[in-house]
Order: sequence, then C-alpha cells, then structure tokens
Amino acid sequence: MTFEQPGTLNKFVAEPLPVNWTSRWKSVRISLPLLAFITICLAEVPASIMLTHGRFVPMMFLPALAPAAFLLALHLVLNELKLRGQNGKRLLSVLDNGINFSTIPRPTVRWPKVVAFWFEDVPGAQELKKLTVEYFGDRTKKFSRLYPIVLDRRDQFPALLSELKLLRQQFNLPFRIELDRPLPPRPSPRNPVLGLSLFLAGFLFLIHGVPLLLVPLTHHKGEPRDADPGERWTPEQQAKFDAFVREHFSSVSEFRHFLIGTGFVLTTIGIGLMICGNRVQRRKPEENLAASAPG
Repeated sequence: MTFEQPGTLNKFVAEPLPVNWTSRWKSVRISLPLLAFITICLAEVPASIMLTHGRFVPMMFLPALAPAAFLLALHLVLNELKLRGQNGKRLLSVLDNGINFSTIPRPTVRWPKVVAFWFEDVPGAQELKKLTVEYFGDRTKKFSRLYPIVLDRRDQFPALLSELKLLRQQFNLPFRIELDRPLPPRPSPRNPVLGLSLFLAGFLFLIHGVPLLLVPLTHHKGEPRDADPGERWTPEQQAKFDAFVREHFSSVSEFRHFLIGTGFVLTTIGIGLMICGNRVQRRKPEENLAASAPG
C-alpha cells in the first residue's frame, strides 16, 4: 500500500531551505573536516618522497588534492539537487517486510528498525494529518531518523492506521502508534563541525604517534634493519639515515628515546582530542532524556 503526498503540501512538513549560498555553505561545512583529513593524509606521500630525494616539487601535491576536490564537487551537486527538489512529492510504501520512502530502488526499512508512527494535527488545516515515521538507519543505531509526510484525514489516514494495526497484530511487530501526540523535541549535536574537526585531528595525531611509539619498541637493539625483506634500505638511504642520526643525536639510543617520547606525546594528544571531539558532539543527559521521552 502506497501513500502519496503532493509537493504543494511540503510547507506543512518543514520550512523549505532557500536556494542560496548560505544554505549551500551550511550543507558543505560539515564535510570540510573530513576533506581536510583526506587531503593531509594523501599529501604526506609526496611530501615523504620529496624529503627522501632532497628536492621540492609542488606539482607532486596535485594528486593529493584531486580526491577532496572530486568529493566536494559531488557533495555540491547532490546538495543542489536536494535544494531544487524540495517541492517534489513524498511517498510512503507500507510493505509486508517493512516501509519504503521512494519509488526508485532503495533498501527497504525492515520492521524491526521502525520505532514509531507519530500522528498529529496540522494547525490551520483540519482536513490534513501529519505523520512522522521514526526509524533507525542501516549504519548506526545511536540516533533514530525521522521521515515526515502529510496525509489526507478522510481517506489516507484511516487506511494507513488500519494497515499498521493489521500488520502489527499479524506479525507481532514492535513499533508504536502514537495518536494525536506531537513528536518530542530532538536536540541536535551541540557543535558537529567542531566535534568532527577535533576527532579527526586527534585521529591524525594518533596514526602518527603510534608508529613512532612502536617502532623503537619492536626493533630491538642490534637487530638488522633489513631483517624484513619488505623494509630493505638501499646503501644511499642507510647512509642518509646514519648521517641524520649523527647530526642531530649523540647516539642511536638517544634517537630511540626521542622516538618513544615523541610517539607518546602525539598519541596522548590524539587520544585527548578524540575524546574532546566526542564530548563536544554528545548530548547532555537531560537532552537525551527529553529526546527519548514518549511525548
């Protein structure tokens, strides 16, 4: 059974976003920390090559910028389609195995992932009924998702309500049906951009600190560096390494202590930033209670 809502009724579902650069920036900025993280990780490869060969070639950084540029362009295109498609119709298909929100091939939301159907009146439109479907996505079960749609009170609302009650009784489904009860307020994360930036910065420190911490501990004193065939050094690289150690450290033992200390500091900073990033995005206990309360 499929229920269709005309695009002209979208104003009762949510305020349409203006098609301008302000709304585009709000959508893009959440992805900037991830794009910066990808670019930095990819840029380290040509940087290490140039450092090894002792020359600086700026053009070698171009391949590191290409993935982030492609992902940013793709994000802008998809967001533009979303902004310009706000007036499209909405669909809700109720199936034996779950629900679907689109006519194009998309994974069906299985019934165990559906939490509740919230029905409420539409102010100023007595002939309409607003439905908000609360469900969990495939990737995470931490926060539920919402899908609103407006139904005709005379035909669509009783037909959907009857179908949901029949399916719940027939298959012993766990979802709730909340009649004339508004959806509880759902506070958004306090600062998702800052939280993601801190978390990725901490992860960047962590992936650099852990190797520095482990290499001196796993390579014992006196062990040949070319014991692993995949890590053999050329005589030139070996000479450069020995010259670097002699120039900056009094002994190899001091160099090992430097790696352990630096790795410990970077790892500690990384873990601290990741914890801070997670806490910045975490809701307060009273917010979680308000979000989970049944009206």
